[in-house]
Amino acid sequence: MLYGIGMGAVTPDTAAGFIANGATQLASSFSVLLGSSTAPVQYAGLAPGYTGLYQVNVQIPELPPGDYPLTVQVADVTVSPGVISIGQ
Repeated sequence: MLYGIGMGAVTPDTAAGFIANGATQLASSFSVLLGSSTAPVQYAGLAPGYTGLYQVNVQIPELPPGDYPLTVQVADVTVSPGVISIGQ
């Protein structure tokens, strides 16, 4: 799971300041890469029980042990917030 803020609009629309019920999805396209491998996104929306916090559930692809740069793209904005280490 990845958490963040400021990822944009969700559907259905949730008013600012209200606690999310978990039935939202990002309205914009969203993708996650580990190195050059796509990490399938299973959920991207507001984190249930929180206000203004986004939750992204991704499946880690099968990769050999090592450190992989994390790249997140929401619509036309790309960020690289860190590195994911995969062990044996």
